[in-house]
Order: sequence, then structure tokens, then C-alpha cells
Amino acid sequence: MIQLFVIGGALFGGCVLQSAVGFGMGMFAVPIMNLAGVALPDCIALVVGIQSVQLSYSIYKHPGEVTWRETLPLFYIRMLTIPIGAVLLFFMQKYEPSSIKQMIGLLLLTAIIIQFAFRPKPHAKLGLGWTMLAGSTSGVMGGLVGMAGPPLVLYVHAHDWNAKKSRVFLWIAFLQNTPIIMLSLYLSFGTSVLLYFVLGVAMFLLGLPATKVGHWIGGKLSNRRLKIAALTILVIIALSAIITPLVSS
Repeated sequence: MIQLFVIGGALFGGCVLQSAVGFGMGMFAVPIMNLAGVALPDCIALVVGIQSVQLSYSIYKHPGEVTWRETLPLFYIRMLTIPIGAVLLFFMQKYEPSSIKQMIGLLLLTAIIIQFAFRPKPHAKLGLGWTMLAGSTSGVMGGLVGMAGPPLVLYVHAHDWNAKKSRVFLWIAFLQNTPIIMLSLYLSFGTSVLLYFVLGVAMFLLGLPATKVGHWIGGKLSNRRLKIAALTILVIIALSAIITPLVSS
């Protein structure tokens, strides 16, 4: 009973966070549920399940902000490069996954520091090179350690888009990841993860009020405050990837 309460609270908080700033569901909910005794693959399936409905609902409630065509270049590049990350993982099996995450955390933290130091001017549209860099980095990181989100967040906030468009773009990008994530989980862990995915979908009854709260909070954020919130969360992700293996060792 306590475990169900913890799962519900974790998913509720994740829905609020993702609805408010555009991302962060997995970062918030997965560690909490895992500590409560839920196996990691099942945690991910729960998050993907509730997220698939929550993202669809959020996109539906914000029509016209982003066309799906705008997201397709990044999507195609990610689909081509996720297998590269998976192949790299196969050849890097002699390394601890935590060590790989540490390396990626350091690279992410370096990218954030560079952004703070040089403060590049946001643009209405980025060149093909930046799109390919963001998409390929996201794909490789996703296939290697399951951290596909940070490059997409940095890409979005390199634009001069308003806060609402930034959030909707991320929602669409993450929704596009759902089929390949679930296919990977199914091939790796079998049908049990599908049951947790369905449970996650059903738990959107709990996530709906959380999503509405997140939309209200996000509607109050200016573009500048959204960028600060997004970069703060990315710093937390990077530091967690760097520090957690040191603490647990």
C-alpha cells in the first residue's frame, strides 16, 4: 500500500514538472519509484505509459504552437543514431554504466558552463549543423545511457521561441520517443513491461490534475524564467550523473 502511494506521488510530481517546464518526468519519478522497490525497467515503463497520455493531452491543449513537421529533422536523426548508442554500449560493456554516465554528466555540465560563459544569442532558426549535432547527440546518449533529453533541451533553448512553444516542442519530441523506448524494453525484458506501460496509461487519471497544475505554473513562466528553470534541472541531472556513483561506491 505504501509502495502504491509512493508511485502515485512520484508520477504526480513528474507530471507537474514536465507540464511546467517541458521535461523532467523520468528524472523526478524513476529514482523515487526505484527506491520504493520497483524494478528499473518497470519504473521506465510506468513513466512512458503515463507520459504518452500526458504529452498527448498537453499537445492537444496547446494547438498551433509547433507543427510536427518542425520536429521531424531531429526525430529522423535520433532514430538513425539511437542504434549507434546501443552498439557503443555493447562495445563498452567492460566499463561500468555509472562510469559512462559520469563522463556524459561531465560533458553536459561543460556544455552548460560554456553556454553561461559565452551567452550565445538565441536565434529564430538554427542551422542544419546544429540540428544534426543536437539530434545525433540525443540519439547516441539515448541508446548508450537512456539520457536523450538534455541535448534536446539545450537545442530548444538556443532558439528565441516563447516559453509555450519551447515546452510544446519538447513534448512532441519526447512523445516521438515512446515507440522505440517501449520496443527496446519489450525486446529486453519481455511482456511484463507492457503490463506496467498499461498501468501507467491508466494512472493518467491521477496525472490529469497534476498536468493541469503544471500547465498553470508553466503559463506563469516567462521565457527567461523557463530557460533558467530548464538549465537548473540540467545542472541537477549532470551533477547527479557525476556524484551518485561516487557516493554509492
